[in-house]
Amino acid sequence: MSTTSSPTRPVHSPTLVNNEEEAELQAFLAAAQHEAQEKWGRLRAAKMSEVAAQGE
Repeated sequence: MSTTSSPTRPVHSPTLVNNEEEAELQAFLAAAQHEAQEKWGRLRAAKMSEVAAQGE
């Protein structure tokens, strides 16, 4: 394992040629993660209420 790269920073694609593209990618990934977390929260809530209904 290389000690020159920070473990908290993801490895970037060599096709990213400038900071503007990188910023655009990071914004897209953040939005996608937010959307996925919302969907996961709804699925989890639905599953929990389903389990609770079965327990009644």
